[in-house]
Amino acid sequence: MRQFFKFFTASCLGVFAAFGIIMLLLIMIGLLSTIGADDQVKNKSILKLGFDHSITELSDNKNTSPYDFDSPSAIGLQDFIKTIKHASTDNKIKGIYINTSNIAAAPATLSAVQKALLDFKESGKFIYAYSDYYSQSAYYIASTADSIYSNVNGSVDLKGFGTVVPFYKEAMDAIGFDMNIFYAGNFKSATEPYRYTEMSDNNRLQTREFLDEMWDIFESDIASNRSMPQATLAGIVDVYGGYSATAALKNKLLDEVIYSDQVERKLRAASKTNEEDEINFVNIEDYIAKSTFNKSKGDDQIAIVYMEGTVEYGNDNNGNINEQKFPKILEEIAKDDKVKAVVLRVNSPGGSSVTSDLIWHATENLKASGKKVIASYGDYAASGGYYVSCGADTIVSMPNTLTGSIGVFMMLPNVQKMLNEKIGINFDTVKTAPMATAFQPMLKMRDQEKEILNNMTQELYEQFLSRVADGRNMSRDEVHEVAQGRVWTGTKAKELGLVDIIGDLDLAITIAAESAKVEEYKVVNYPKITMEPWEEILQNITKKTSLKTVTLTEQERALWNMYQSYKPMLTDTKAQMRLPYHFEWN
Repeated sequence: MRQFFKFFTASCLGVFAAFGIIMLLLIMIGLLSTIGADDQVKNKSILKLGFDHSITELSDNKNTSPYDFDSPSAIGLQDFIKTIKHASTDNKIKGIYINTSNIAAAPATLSAVQKALLDFKESGKFIYAYSDYYSQSAYYIASTADSIYSNVNGSVDLKGFGTVVPFYKEAMDAIGFDMNIFYAGNFKSATEPYRYTEMSDNNRLQTREFLDEMWDIFESDIASNRSMPQATLAGIVDVYGGYSATAALKNKLLDEVIYSDQVERKLRAASKTNEEDEINFVNIEDYIAKSTFNKSKGDDQIAIVYMEGTVEYGNDNNGNINEQKFPKILEEIAKDDKVKAVVLRVNSPGGSSVTSDLIWHATENLKASGKKVIASYGDYAASGGYYVSCGADTIVSMPNTLTGSIGVFMMLPNVQKMLNEKIGINFDTVKTAPMATAFQPMLKMRDQEKEILNNMTQELYEQFLSRVADGRNMSRDEVHEVAQGRVWTGTKAKELGLVDIIGDLDLAITIAAESAKVEEYKVVNYPKITMEPWEEILQNITKKTSLKTVTLTEQERALWNMYQSYKPMLTDTKAQMRLPYHFEWN
């Protein structure tokens, strides 16, 4: 026995020692990779924007594949804007070079980025853009440049907004898979792919209207940036006039068709860099790390609570809104005397009805504590995203925010026919009460069960109407008239009384400070994004050395994001308040 403990203890010590050595080596690799790094921005530098990172609301607030260690960091939109503003006054930054083919961002985010770049140009510094080809989103941002260049074999994919909606009804019928669906709101179309074979008239109407409004803003901005009438640009778009670099140049979408080395000569001349010297490019991540920004003053605080991603129950990962984290954050802020006002920054298509109501309740308690609450909308503030913020004292929305979608739906699958007729699996039951085996996916739903779920859906819809009516000082019928699951743009939502002011987050912060009667204040962000020590080590290593683990391509990452978006809708058996679309803007 003594020998056993001897060897057992030695084995344990060996394992711990090996683990310690491995961790030490990882730390050393991370440290060695930073040795010799220049912590200062060099003179005659050019800020290079590749947009090869996600643009989240709050930096690094995203949920990625657990195996995708090569996933780039996510720059928060406000950090991006603040950085561009700082660069405009930094004497070491001579200009900006936009070098990207695609930007993964929705129109409201793109509008905010575009405005920051236009403000940068007011400093007199240059912006050049070059790419082998331009997606629609990339060209929108590139249109802010003094000159837009493209490869001789390039193109400008400018063709307008459109949507392609898959419908699964016939496929489900063919395999014996049925979906029990309950919804409140004639425009609540999230469930249509499971019950129709094409878009309903209501869904087609709302989709056309908000796409037309959003495209008008998008197209108008490009036309203004390129100093051409919007009607002229519309004519170019209608015939796909950027299909080649030659056609795009002829249609004045491009200024010159050249190669990248020729663009570098222009950048060298613009930054007054000698021919024998390398151009001092600095990417935005490095620029943020190397720069010292002016910090806000005063002891008073304005808290910004970033609510981005889907509203979920039981999932506290970064990049979503959940019942574990956010009510607690709001409760802590309510007790913090330093915080004088709160901005709820919402960028969410909605989700769980339970979580939405818990956050709404915490927001009401926050208001009861005496603090003013201002809501600021990003790309989406729809369904559950609108629910959590409808009680705010003031709601500020971007003109192209997708908002509203005030409605509820439930979906429960039924696989009895598929298992019985297609595979040969049967089910039998024994129960002590009539409802003991209710709501089972392998048993056909009875009328009594359907009535219960339909009543639940309608009751939750009435609760949603009540929350909005109280928050917006409207009657139940007034809300119902503009609700029914219909999606609106921010501009239209303001006309309907669902939004107070059209503007960005800066305006919302200003309104919050004015409402709290504070002039000097610090802006504090919630939630606090933290990582485990081993995650930070792995992130540093994969960023700063050639060591790679499993990586995802751009297409694989897009599929992962789509999976993350649809997963809660298909797996959550509770009532949901969710935008009926998943968008991939490009």
